[in-house]
Amino acid sequence: MKFDPFPVLETERLILRKMSPDDRDDFFTMRSDKRMHEYTDTTPDHDISQTDEYLAKMLRGVDENRWIIWAIQHRASARVIGSVGIWNFDETQTTAELSYGIAPEFQCKGYMGEAITQVIEYAFDALKLAALEAYTEAENTPSRRLLERIGFVEAGQVDDPSANGTHVYHMIVYRMERQPIESD
Repeated sequence: MKFDPFPVLETERLILRKMSPDDRDDFFTMRSDKRMHEYTDTTPDHDISQTDEYLAKMLRGVDENRWIIWAIQHRASARVIGSVGIWNFDETQTTAELSYGIAPEFQCKGYMGEAITQVIEYAFDALKLAALEAYTEAENTPSRRLLERIGFVEAGQVDDPSANGTHVYHMIVYRMERQPIESD
């Protein structure tokens, strides 16, 4: 997979574009909010230098074609309100994992559904992936509803111990397969 030039995806309310170091304040606002980490094995950023490191890591991964991750920019405010990405490609480059997160004040307003729908189209049409998977914590009901509404189906469950061994995340695995093109 090559992500150069970086694909910009657009919806009525959003622009999905490459992250930039200039996005640091918006990402720090999100990444320092403990609500963004409730269902993940991550911790809030306490210093903007942690956000700078995160952005550098994400951009390095894109440059190395290890993953693609978009900043989700809200058209009306020009503010970055989240991110969505495709990563963890399998060896044959036909299956990958979807990742996503959005600032709490923009949750449950349809923005992430808009963004993910565009990313799915890119994954299946441009990258020619056969399937996408998404992992979400069993107790994260809004995330589960979102995936189901978009068309992902539950494909399994995985228990994922936290890095420090103090918690086990009960992850639901969702899967969406590319639909075959019907010929006349």
